[in-house]
Amino acid sequence: MAELVALGVAANILQLVGIGYQVVTRVKEFHDLLPKGEDPEPYRTVRLELPLLLDILKRTQEQADSGQLSNETQHSLLPVVLGCQQQIRELDDLLDSLPSAKDTTWKRGVKAVVSVKNEKRFRKVVDGLKGYIQLLTYHQTATFTMSGLQIPLSLTTEEPVPPVFLVPFDRDEHFIDRPDLLSEIDTKIKAQRRVALAGIGGVGKSQIAIEYCYRFKASNPDAHVFWVHAATVPRLHQGYKNIAKQLLLPGWDDLNVDTLQLLQEYLSDSYHGSWLLVLDNADDISMFYTPVKKDTASEQQLPYRDVAKYLPRSTSGQIVVTTRDKRLGERLADRQKPILIEAMTTTEAGELLRSRVGDDDLQNSAVDDLLHTLGHIPLAITQAAAFINENDISVADYLTAIAEGESSVKEMLEMDLGDHRRHSESESSILATWKLSFDQISKEQPLAAEMLSLMAVMDLHSVPKDLLVTPSSSFTKTAQALGVLKAFSLVSALKGEEGFEMHRLVQLSVRHWLEMQGTIEGFNMRALNTVSKKFPFGDFENWKTCEQLLPHAHTILEYNTASKEARLEHAQLLHNMARFYDALAKYSLAHKLWQEALDIRKELLGNKSPDTLRTACYYGETLFREMDYKLGEEIMTFALEGAEEVLGLSDDLTRMSIGTLAEMNTAQGRFDAAEALYHRALAGKEQDLGTNMTDLKNADNLGAVLRRKKQYEQAEIWIRRSLVGRERSVGEKHPQTIRAANHLGLILRCMGRYDEAEVLNRRALEGFEETLGREHHMTLQSLDNLSVVFRCQGKNDQAAAQATRAYEGLLRLMGPKHRHTLQAQMSLALALQAGGKLEQAEELAVRALASEEETLGSEHPQIQVTAPLVESILRQAGKDAEADEVRERLIKEQQ
Repeated sequence: MAELVALGVAANILQLVGIGYQVVTRVKEFHDLLPKGEDPEPYRTVRLELPLLLDILKRTQEQADSGQLSNETQHSLLPVVLGCQQQIRELDDLLDSLPSAKDTTWKRGVKAVVSVKNEKRFRKVVDGLKGYIQLLTYHQTATFTMSGLQIPLSLTTEEPVPPVFLVPFDRDEHFIDRPDLLSEIDTKIKAQRRVALAGIGGVGKSQIAIEYCYRFKASNPDAHVFWVHAATVPRLHQGYKNIAKQLLLPGWDDLNVDTLQLLQEYLSDSYHGSWLLVLDNADDISMFYTPVKKDTASEQQLPYRDVAKYLPRSTSGQIVVTTRDKRLGERLADRQKPILIEAMTTTEAGELLRSRVGDDDLQNSAVDDLLHTLGHIPLAITQAAAFINENDISVADYLTAIAEGESSVKEMLEMDLGDHRRHSESESSILATWKLSFDQISKEQPLAAEMLSLMAVMDLHSVPKDLLVTPSSSFTKTAQALGVLKAFSLVSALKGEEGFEMHRLVQLSVRHWLEMQGTIEGFNMRALNTVSKKFPFGDFENWKTCEQLLPHAHTILEYNTASKEARLEHAQLLHNMARFYDALAKYSLAHKLWQEALDIRKELLGNKSPDTLRTACYYGETLFREMDYKLGEEIMTFALEGAEEVLGLSDDLTRMSIGTLAEMNTAQGRFDAAEALYHRALAGKEQDLGTNMTDLKNADNLGAVLRRKKQYEQAEIWIRRSLVGRERSVGEKHPQTIRAANHLGLILRCMGRYDEAEVLNRRALEGFEETLGREHHMTLQSLDNLSVVFRCQGKNDQAAAQATRAYEGLLRLMGPKHRHTLQAQMSLALALQAGGKLEQAEELAVRALASEEETLGSEHPQIQVTAPLVESILRQAGKDAEADEVRERLIKEQQ
């Protein structure tokens, strides 16, 4: 008979539990359909207390099965079990009136009305269940007491659990206060209940969260404070289970109970008090927002799940999330923008280093240098301090070690000296910490990983988006990839999103990973290919692009290139960069790049290749501007002979070579030879120059030669033709058009037409200032020309002011011995002479003549122009002996 009673109790409990869990599921389904914050009391009671009843019944079943219950006890329990069964069946019937996720909108509305009408019945059933729970609780209490076992708190009292503080880290007594951040967390969390801290690994997110936990506990002593490591589902689950254990939630140790849901439901009930939950290292967006996969894995090997739904939500609870992924942080914080945790300020970083090293006598300069090298990243600073302490060295010694080169910095960053304030499973070296982000990005968004790798082999500042976008990448894919990199704080966007930059340590880290993978050479070559194709020829129209790409071009030039294709791309990049430097009057840099490009092209393409000859021709122009006429004529002769042979006289490159060789002759005072070369280049174009820029430049320069020969009328004709052609070809604002206007002003001044000259020279000056800037050498030369016009007009004060600015600017830009500087120096001397400042005029004039004789030679025609002017100044100053000496030298050279 006892066996039959036991069987009846166990069988009824088994049947009851099966129905009970169905009811719990249906109530939970109803709860999920409700708007946030709405949870009718009777349904909430069923959702929260029915699992407790089922747990008690399962314990009772186990006692019955194991023979722990007497026959009398089982007789007493059977009516209670049957009563529970009746109440739960009635609940099941009532739940048919509740809306479900499968219902149509109309049917949900009807059921909602019906459910309101049935609320009284629902409450009656709930009250009945509470009575049975109390009876069964008394039974369990008595059973546990008689057996000498500890009674679970959940079965003996409904009093709230004492406040739990579950933070696995001690408070940092050396915490570097970042008051603005902590204040922002406090303000936002009070307003929106959830807040995310986002930033690159090692920037201090977790340390800030730890400090916030201790401050929160101090302000809210009755509140629970929980900490969950949320990097993986198993770690999240373990964290939830630890909390459930501390709270003594029934079923926390039952493998058949969903601990995530158990804790989520418990904390979502404001009855259970205030709490703060920190989700640390919540970095994997696919873990939080990927739907559940059908899987039979055990609890210890949970599949990835849509775990965001298990985050509790209560008016008495708050959540802080730390994440490397800003996108995930925003979603977990209910679409509120995360608080961005960036590198420390110099002051904060200095305090952190001093607190870890413990040396009050640290030199500020050494500290600043180290902090700059470490990029003010807290983890890098603490690891550096650990190395310094462990090896008993100074900050200066550490700096010396990492100053040995990039490899030394990587070696230091790779060291893992441990950090008790980080999770035991978290890496403590910067390289390993950031590699977690890199690996996750590589898995989630391969295009983003490619872009990051490409950026890492370029200059770390202002990488234009154009360098990262591949033809096969759509706008959407590109935007998503860049969004991932920004979300993980590995790159930051510049204004307008057209450029990006990365932290120096991030760059070094990515390079290190690429080296370990053996892929860095491939990205180096890809960067070379991209930049060599994107970097345009350095003409005026392309200056903005050249300026943007120049730092990246210089970085790429450092890479070793072995293949013929790569070396030719290298040469093309050198060629275009050299032209840009030439335009900026940085002739020594241009010279070096031209020579290297020419050597490569000669070797790989031969002397007669058009590319080789083109480099030689432009190289010759730079040599002309450097006043290196000997090498310049040698290079230009090589270019001209090759171009004429391979391309013919009609080709642009040939005519350009002739024109540059003519400029060499002009600069050396060989005006007849120069004129002959220009006429050769312009043969057949005497009446109509057209709009070809090479022909227009040659015509302009021919006018300059004719001016030197005092053939002003012919000079004016050629220069006017050039000016009109350039206006038609490239417009009035182009520097070459402005240059022609400036030259025409010179001719008109020589012809005594000062007012016309002033108009043209003013136009030139304003045009150059607008297009090239106030300090460009062409602007300053134009200013010098205008000063001469003012002097000719008797406007001596204006002349002196303009000449002073021109001379000082050219002196800074071109140096004291350049022909443009010397010309401006004489203009200033003459302006001062006209203004009666003879002592200053004399000093400038004498020095200018000496420099011209040194650089041009005493036989140069320019000496015949300068010497009489110097003689005039000396005589006016009453220094006839010195004037006679200058005159005698001039006569001697003319004989």
